[in-house]
Amino acid sequence: MIMKKRIRIAALVLLAAVLVVSAAAGEETREIRKGDRVFIGTFPQTAEGTDRTPIEWVVLAVQDGKGFLMSKRGLIAMAYHTEDTDVTWEACALRAWLNNEFYRDAFSEEEKTAILLTDVDNSTAQRYGKWRKPKEPDTQDYVYLLSYAEAHKYLGMEKDVYGRKSRIEPTDYAVKTGAHVEESIRTAEGKRTGWWMLRSPGGRKHGASCVNNGGGLSDCNVTLASGCICPVLWADLSSPALKREAPAAE
Repeated sequence: MIMKKRIRIAALVLLAAVLVVSAAAGEETREIRKGDRVFIGTFPQTAEGTDRTPIEWVVLAVQDGKGFLMSKRGLIAMAYHTEDTDVTWEACALRAWLNNEFYRDAFSEEEKTAILLTDVDNSTAQRYGKWRKPKEPDTQDYVYLLSYAEAHKYLGMEKDVYGRKSRIEPTDYAVKTGAHVEESIRTAEGKRTGWWMLRSPGGRKHGASCVNNGGGLSDCNVTLASGCICPVLWADLSSPALKREAPAAE
């Protein structure tokens, strides 16, 4: 009788262990969904700027096995363009940097195979209605920025409306490179905020759209270099290059 009880107890313990392992495995193999966090690429994020810390991305949308990712934090402070002129997204210095230096240095060769070359819509429908300028050329980018319409769709960002969902936290490296920080305005997670750039044109000549510290639509001169850069990209969600947990910093 005692032996049977011991066998039953042992069987229950084994079953519990199997269920725990199965649950953990299920979490690891669960399909990536909208709102999840993933890691791909590395970039300096400390004040020293000598680290290679994994970049954390928020999944804004999932479609046909692809994910639309946006960096969770502002990675660096940078101007839209190097000259005070009326410049398009196609021709601006920021687009060139994202698709050359950043793309080359932030991602390994394996990671680059997961990042999809994207047809980027720069039509007037992507801009704030009262700031619409003549049509700009569409582009093909590996890495780019949200438009006004995309920031509104995915983050609820609006003109003259402050919202926590569209506020971002700059990394220490972004602050070191010149990001303007507001300690009194906080993200939904209670972090300090920085304002950040969009790819759409602004409301003034020589202007670009941006999101202020409070999370509302603003515009700035294209040479203003205190705004954070939050890259976006489309990635193949089946790629092993996308990690659910942050790898160790280099």
